[in-house]
Amino acid sequence: RKPTGITDEEFEVSKKEFLSNCAYIQGKYDDKESFRKLDKDLVESFEVLHPCSSRIFYLAVPPSVFVSAVRGITSIPSREEFGFVRVIVEKPFGRDSESYESLASDLGSLLSEESLYRIDHYL
Repeated sequence: RKPTGITDEEFEVSKKEFLSNCAYIQGKYDDKESFRKLDKDLVESFEVLHPCSSRIFYLAVPPSVFVSAVRGITSIPSREEFGFVRVIVEKPFGRDSESYESLASDLGSLLSEESLYRIDHYL
């Protein structure tokens, strides 16, 4: 939907520019090759568009695949020269305090606390 205060033409130009920076890369949560392809595509886009970009992975996925997805993310080579890597996990972060602790421990073994953000309406 077009925001107020801009013309239709300005909106179309802005939308086209935004969409030119968007991509969809299909893969599996537990497949390291999928994450290697993601890494390759990100590196190529960094070279063309944003040579000093950080990576933020927003995981709006079922809690049952958080650990698999983060394992995939941490399996790709570190790209510290591009900036930081952060992972945001959304949804219920466990079903109860026991499952929360288990999930926190599993993710904590893969990422530093500084790199992990949790969004949960129940925390």
